[in-house]
Amino acid sequence: MGTGKLLANVVAALVLFAAIIGLCQGLAAANARWSPTLPWFPLPALALLAAGVWFAHSRWDLRLTHPPGVPWRKAYAFALLGTVAAVGVSVLEASFNGLTRSAPAWPGVDTAAFNLAFLITLPFVAAVMAEVAFRGIIQTLLEKTWPIWLVLLFVAVINGLMHFYDPDQMQQWLRFLSLNGVWGYITWRSQSLLPALTAHVAMNVVEPVGELLLGPTDMASLPPVALLLTGLMIFVTATAALLALRGWPQG
Repeated sequence: MGTGKLLANVVAALVLFAAIIGLCQGLAAANARWSPTLPWFPLPALALLAAGVWFAHSRWDLRLTHPPGVPWRKAYAFALLGTVAAVGVSVLEASFNGLTRSAPAWPGVDTAAFNLAFLITLPFVAAVMAEVAFRGIIQTLLEKTWPIWLVLLFVAVINGLMHFYDPDQMQQWLRFLSLNGVWGYITWRSQSLLPALTAHVAMNVVEPVGELLLGPTDMASLPPVALLLTGLMIFVTATAALLALRGWPQG
């Protein structure tokens, strides 16, 4: 694939990602404006997501399969444990940068049912479309010509830049690098999008629900013992993720 065609495919993937996310946010905005007590937007949002995935799958090889010869328990264990370790890294980074974490909610809407629907639906859609666009399309194409380390770095950087609208997230580059590193590596190693997709969806659903239960948290005020335990969690889960790769032939 020539450079021009490769660039066109990268742009198309980013446009598809932005379009699906933007349309789903538009549905949430319409719901919030017209009937905030009745959260109907998840159904059309999920239909849009399905359409976006179908379109991408019909045009590109997203690697939505389980190729033979891959130890899939090890692949999923690495993806999930590595994600936990990367989330721990993001906690330390957020504490260092003095960020406040809180569950996402639609501005001006205090309806519990609507905000719960928003809390789960938009992160789920974002996780699926991010995997489809960044690893399903872009990484799959780049792997054919670029060294894997450069592919992982490039995907992490453009993933971070796509969050330009949120100043807090733009201060979390270790988060972007570590999460995209874990998901990109397991996608390359297994030649499947499914382990990374599973881990990303799990994180995007569990994290905001946890933030809802904990309430707004000033990360800079976390006590030293919490930071110490977070560091221990990173060490344990990262070590377990690496051990999951033992005995796994390179192919």
